[in-house]
Amino acid sequence: MEIFRIEHGQYLHGPYNTAHWDSKSICDCGYFPAMEKWNEDMNREFPWHDDDCFLMQLRSVTEAMLSEHCDIAHPPPQRDNLFDIAPDEVCAFLDLADLHEWFAGFQDTLAEVGYRISVFEVDECDIRVGDTQIVFRNGERLTTLPLTGKVAA
Repeated sequence: MEIFRIEHGQYLHGPYNTAHWDSKSICDCGYFPAMEKWNEDMNREFPWHDDDCFLMQLRSVTEAMLSEHCDIAHPPPQRDNLFDIAPDEVCAFLDLADLHEWFAGFQDTLAEVGYRISVFEVDECDIRVGDTQIVFRNGERLTTLPLTGKVAA
C-alpha cells in the first residue's frame, strides 16, 4: 500500500520530530545542539546564528506550525486513536490530499527548509490507522515529490 509522509530531504525526520538529530552539525553556520540541550537552546537566543542559518529557519517554521496545530483538526497521534507510538513508527497519511490538507499554509515554507513528500510502499500489517493520520514501520521509500501548496487535480 502506498502512503505519504513529509520528511526532511537530508535528515529524514518529520517536521514535528527532531529525535533523529544528534550533536552532528547540520546548520549552515556549523552549529546544532545535542538533543539534551535542545529544549534549553530553543528557549534562548542564538547569538552565534545568523537569521539565514538552517536552525533558525527550522525553528521559525516549526514554532509557527506547532502553534497552529494544537487544535482538534491536528491531533497528536495519542489523541487520534493511535495511542502510544513505538520508536520505529512514524506518522504519515493514506491519501496525498489529506497530507496537503493537514499542512495547508505551511507546504511552501517547509519546502524552503528542505522538507519534501516521501512516498512509501508499506505492508498493511505495518500500518496503524488513526482518525486523521496513520503510523507505520518498515516502509520502502519509492520516490519523493516536491512539497508545494497545491494539490494535484
